[in-house]
Amino acid sequence: MKAMRFETQVVELSTALMTGNEEMAKSIQDSLVEQISELPLTVNTVAQQKDLIEQVQQYSWWAQPSHEKLQTLTEKLAPLMKFREGSKTPMMELAIKDLLAIKESIEFGPENERISTSAYREKVEAHIQALVDENDVLQRLKAGQEVSESDIHQLAELLRNEDPYVTEELLRKVYDHKAARFIQFLMTCPRNMYRALLHLRAGRADRALADLDAAIRRDQHNPGAYIHRGRLLASRGQFRRAIADWQRALPLVRGSAVEQQLTEWIRAARTRIGGN
Repeated sequence: MKAMRFETQVVELSTALMTGNEEMAKSIQDSLVEQISELPLTVNTVAQQKDLIEQVQQYSWWAQPSHEKLQTLTEKLAPLMKFREGSKTPMMELAIKDLLAIKESIEFGPENERISTSAYREKVEAHIQALVDENDVLQRLKAGQEVSESDIHQLAELLRNEDPYVTEELLRKVYDHKAARFIQFLMTCPRNMYRALLHLRAGRADRALADLDAAIRRDQHNPGAYIHRGRLLASRGQFRRAIADWQRALPLVRGSAVEQQLTEWIRAARTRIGGN
């Protein structure tokens, strides 16, 4: 699962770079570097990639993230992601259970109300959906139009002061994403796509699939939605459906590094099902 999440983020990065979404690309890059920094060089298999691991943590490596570089990440580092989790002592097991219990609930608002993270996510999404029809900034985000820092600040103040008292810190906790910016979360509710990626990273495959389905229904010319749904379906062994999604994405990414990656995945998937 950790390898799949890492590979998914590399594809997300390729898509963000292809579409010129610099803010999204920077967020994904930071997440990848964080995961790579957690690889234990004391493990022999990991130590074999010591030079690459150290290079990737340097800013200069990301100055020109070519298709070849991203392919190297997928091939050499994704299989090592399983080593990010070391063995646990009984005392560590107890501590982790306590932390999980805390993580499953969230405190919010001036009275420190506590509810489950899933319930809070639903409150936030319902609240923002209800605001879309009357809020100009959300309408522009939904339409893919530019918004200013002042617009985002005003909207953030509005959300922070009304139930469910939304803040960037709370959103990062309930969506398991340490680096995402407030504007990215705001785009989540109207569009489904970014929320699906957050669910994928957190291992919530069923919820990710539902959001990807919704993203495609809303925009059938969104290559990222087809690409990520295909990855998810392939991870479940549904290779024919994955190939169909990737083939739909191909015309939308012609001439980019992503096209080459998709072609390779289609070829590999056909091999898995005995196709030509």
